[in-house]
Amino acid sequence: MIEISVVIPARNRANTLPYCLESVLNQTCPAREVIVVDDNSSDETRLVVESFASRGVRYERLLDGKGAQAARNHGIRVATHDWIAFQDSDDIWLPDKLEMQVGELESHGKSLDVLIHCAGVKRDADTGQASEMKDGVFEGACYEKLLLHPGPMYQGMVVNRAQLYAIGLLDVSCPSYQEWDTAIRLAKISKFVHIQRPLFEWVWHSGDAISKDYARDFEGFQYVLDKHRSEIIRLHSIRGWRVAKMTNVSRALRHGYYAEASHMLESEAFHSSTFLAKTFAKFEHFPPGGGRLLRHAAMLPF
Repeated sequence: MIEISVVIPARNRANTLPYCLESVLNQTCPAREVIVVDDNSSDETRLVVESFASRGVRYERLLDGKGAQAARNHGIRVATHDWIAFQDSDDIWLPDKLEMQVGELESHGKSLDVLIHCAGVKRDADTGQASEMKDGVFEGACYEKLLLHPGPMYQGMVVNRAQLYAIGLLDVSCPSYQEWDTAIRLAKISKFVHIQRPLFEWVWHSGDAISKDYARDFEGFQYVLDKHRSEIIRLHSIRGWRVAKMTNVSRALRHGYYAEASHMLESEAFHSSTFLAKTFAKFEHFPPGGGRLLRHAAMLPF
């Protein structure tokens, strides 16, 4: 029997946890355990979670406020079942999400090295408007692909707890793109199965989303690239590395983060692409088509 523990990190999410937890508890194939790990909240997060205690929701609290990755790791450690499903404290699961994922696990013989993930939709919390997310499809042995393409979101993952221990749990130093780093490391030892149907809603909040904190976004993307640099070069060549690097640098330049772009280039050896990018940053000007120009330059041998 496949028994799932749901791990939900939360910090100051008293206003979103009610609808999040309702979506988790109202699954057609219920989880055996739901754990909310409070990352040192200062609002009424604890009271909200405890109001769901009679429905089997378990409250855990961290006092040091080390971030969502540390909270997820704590949830993994205290979970009592073999399969972990991650959820974010402000997002929504569709009612048959776990049923669909458990079905896929059973069709793959309940193999411990299978990671099930699914598509999702982005919903604007202010307008209610929903749009399909253009995330990549990762199937089977996808380690090489994941090195260059950000991987599935936590909200869509179901993975065996032993696999998470095998990679040393989640990297608490990763500032953003945390699921990408996790997926890369899991892909070394796991086979990915993708469910094309959207089974969760990523609720986008204009006030506090990491995705709008551009500096943190660029930093996290670069952190993952730098962490896996040797493998990217081994499997995709130095040109592949430069293209990946210039993709992130281009994003920073496009949004006017010239100092951040310069910082990304500090450790890079001289190359036509780095010279061009540094010139854009120095003069604080990024022309139309600049990203394409940088990627083409990255492919040059000099």
